[in-house]
Amino acid sequence: MGPSRVVIDQGRRQSFARLVAAALLAASLAGCSVNSDSMDTVGLLLADPLKYELYNCRQLAVVMDAQNKREREVRELIVKAERDPGGAIVAALAYKNEYARVRGEIKVLKDTMERRDCSRDTEHSGIAAVH
Repeated sequence: MGPSRVVIDQGRRQSFARLVAAALLAASLAGCSVNSDSMDTVGLLLADPLKYELYNCRQLAVVMDAQNKREREVRELIVKAERDPGGAIVAALAYKNEYARVRGEIKVLKDTMERRDCSRDTEHSGIAAVH
């Protein structure tokens, strides 16, 4: 009777461990559905604020257009994934970090462009706009 009881207890422990792991995963994924302000904060942590220091205003505008396009693409992928059962998990695992990163890049670009008084119409030449 001793060995079979040990096997049953180990099975229960493994089932309990799986249940706890699933609960922790669900709780952590629930934290992934945050508002856009929190997503922007996370994105800023992932973005390098000095990345665009050597870009001129025209180059900043080109990169901004590309990042805006990428942000729309990732947002559409998230919406599409969340339509399916279990899609929130896929969206959280596959796309939310990329979305946060892109949003952080856009924020850094906006800040850099504002600091340099760039506008869409302004065309500076050279490697860096010096003000």
